[in-house]
Amino acid sequence: MNRYMQKLFFILLFLLMIFSLNYFRTERISTVLDDIMSERIEIIENTAYGEHSYMHAEDLLSEIIDNPLLQSDIEFLKAIDQNPTELDLVRDIEIGKIEKVQTLDDTVTLWATILWTMEGPNGTYSELSTYAFEMLKDGNTYILCDYYPINYELK
Repeated sequence: MNRYMQKLFFILLFLLMIFSLNYFRTERISTVLDDIMSERIEIIENTAYGEHSYMHAEDLLSEIIDNPLLQSDIEFLKAIDQNPTELDLVRDIEIGKIEKVQTLDDTVTLWATILWTMEGPNGTYSELSTYAFEMLKDGNTYILCDYYPINYELK
């Protein structure tokens, strides 16, 4: 019985280690994703309201995002520069549940919910959406490459 308990103990310890590593990896990705999205939003909003030049914004964005998202954001900023418009402001972004985290070489993909708190001409409103994200990992640095909404509710 003593050998059985030892084996059970080591199996449980191994499972606990795997769970802990996955939990901390998900927490790290959540923090990184929040940082990148917040910085990206700040750059776009500052550019839209004239606090950054278009060229400066492009340089700042290229440090945190890559194509195809970078190209999309650059085109969006060009459009705003050529046809100024009022944007709803992002007052808060909250990364919720993260699932389906997969890593292949230097690419990390995942699904995550985001609670957006926005402010527009009609006041403040919130929107909860689920997105698929693709990031590149280089050492301890992550760069967001793309994200798009998906029709799926994370439980």
